[in-house]
Amino acid sequence: MSKPVVEQAGLILTAIIDLVNDRNSEKYRGLDLSRCRIDESNSQYIRINITVRILTQLVNNNFRQYPTPSQIRYVEAGLNLLEKFKLIRLQTRQGSENRKIDFNFNQTDVEEVVKKYRS
Repeated sequence: MSKPVVEQAGLILTAIIDLVNDRNSEKYRGLDLSRCRIDESNSQYIRINITVRILTQLVNNNFRQYPTPSQIRYVEAGLNLLEKFKLIRLQTRQGSENRKIDFNFNQTDVEEVVKKYRS
């Protein structure tokens, strides 16, 4: 397991938690979140439907430029690692940078990991 992939997984979790907790923030202006859905109706899991491109922009904190193919590959590798450790459950796997990925995660578990990652 390479360090960049582990780091990418931490960045993904951090970006997702920030988005869930603060999605109406001015910080996300310029990012097209119209096709991103966050469903918090289930008390145990949060379900997110987002494109790989937008998730990559969130992870790289660059909302004005399209991500490069290598940035997208790192995010996909990070997502696969998170699924392997059962922190998220991916629903969709095939497609291009505009494909939707759909995943569920337990917010409490993920927030604990993010706290450790940030410290």
